[in-house]
Amino acid sequence: MQDSIGESLHKLIHSYKSTLRETAIQSGIKLPVGHIRLLKSLKKEGCIAKAVATQLCLDKSQVTRVINDLVERGYLTKERHPTNHRSSLLILTHSGKTLLDDIQTFEKTISQEMAIGLTDQQVDQFIQIADTMRHNLEQTND
Repeated sequence: MQDSIGESLHKLIHSYKSTLRETAIQSGIKLPVGHIRLLKSLKKEGCIAKAVATQLCLDKSQVTRVINDLVERGYLTKERHPTNHRSSLLILTHSGKTLLDDIQTFEKTISQEMAIGLTDQQVDQFIQIADTMRHNLEQTND
């Protein structure tokens, strides 16, 4: 019997997160996947926590905990926002930028491994289908 869409998606997400976690550990990066996701969301300098929370679909308190841990580890700094004094700008430190480069390198490798046997067109179709499904669910939940 063929898996349902949900079951196939669950298996894919589980495999992806496990591979990401194992690859990070093998690369000497001992951060939870949530920390890695947050770092990847900071490619643009000067984000604020609220924008990161929105982008990652997490509540601000979860994001704040991860941010505080990344600051403590020396990967991020918080600077006063020039126009909104209730917010801080999140800035990657030099070690944070180096870490992000390492993460992006092994994530690219994982993406290439996932796409073995698929054409570029199939990968593009998968992304389009996944985005459509996510959009459909977000519309249902609004």
